[in-house]
Amino acid sequence: MSRELYNASGKLSTSVVYDPTIEMHRYALAYALRDGLFGHGFVKHSFHKEFHSRECVYLKPVKPHLYVTVYTTIEFHECRAKDTDAIRVVGIYESTKGSMCPLVKTIRVFRRGKLRDIVARTLERVDEVEAALGSVDDLKICPRSDCDSPMFLSKKGRWVCGELCFKRKRPPKE
Repeated sequence: MSRELYNASGKLSTSVVYDPTIEMHRYALAYALRDGLFGHGFVKHSFHKEFHSRECVYLKPVKPHLYVTVYTTIEFHECRAKDTDAIRVVGIYESTKGSMCPLVKTIRVFRRGKLRDIVARTLERVDEVEAALGSVDDLKICPRSDCDSPMFLSKKGRWVCGELCFKRKRPPKE
């Protein structure tokens, strides 16, 4: 690799245009993303197991049971070599039973352009989700009087209670 990619401390400069075929770029983006997310108050939550991958997931609590989650495309300290996937930022509601329901989604962050621009776009999406979750007035609340949990839009375009209270047995009316 050429020396102009590195700064005086020997690290890859964040002004370099990201190329997923270069291993050093994948490492540099992974560490830049991690540092940016840690600087915003995120913690490493877990690995995303639903899709049988080892993707790092970062989580930040906004309010009780409301979280901003970032699916980073980082596997084993480097971003995936595949350039068609993207970083996703989602607002999550954790039900009292522990299940996670997505409330707010943003536009995917494609890993194209300069390293610092990719991190900046990710943090912009984080700010958008935080703003959406922070304003409780904008969240739709379950109409049942005994529930009061936020609702999310299903894939079919219907509003669904985050607690899935329609599946619970209700006490009989007297």
